[in-house]
Amino acid sequence: MNTVTETITEPRAWIGCLACYNDGRLVGKWLDTDELEDLDTATICPIFNHDEFWVMDHEGLPISGECSISEAYRYGVAVKLVAEQAEYSNIPLVVALQYVEDSNITNPDNWPDVRDDYRGVAESEQDYVLEYLEESGIELPSWVQVDWRNTFEELTEGMSTYRHDGGFYVFGA
Repeated sequence: MNTVTETITEPRAWIGCLACYNDGRLVGKWLDTDELEDLDTATICPIFNHDEFWVMDHEGLPISGECSISEAYRYGVAVKLVAEQAEYSNIPLVVALQYVEDSNITNPDNWPDVRDDYRGVAESEQDYVLEYLEESGIELPSWVQVDWRNTFEELTEGMSTYRHDGGFYVFGA
């Protein structure tokens, strides 16, 4: 995933007029991504025959570089959905976005539901294993020695794990 800072802003995009840009003028406007669905380009550039517009900059989207207006809109909708899911599940937004981006689904309309795939958080590998054993009703005899790292890796095989703020966040496959 591309770099996402901890302070994630509301998704917005700077839409620029390509004809003006090619003529050496920077004409454009910052808009929330919600406003991009039915964009009236006359509010960006009043010149009648200018009809090509492009997202030249953006904030709060998990992509880098320029993109089309429709792509910025789709990502904006998806980011807001993920933000709602993350807030509902008490998952940091940066972790939730990392998970959905790592799912390798290029169309944000098909990103996984963070709430359905979230398996939990623990402060350490040992804590995760102990919580798993407790939830499973498994009691370890006192003489058993556990390799916490290997056990954690076995329990989370095929899952996505992210370290953030001193904890491990685990999502299912």
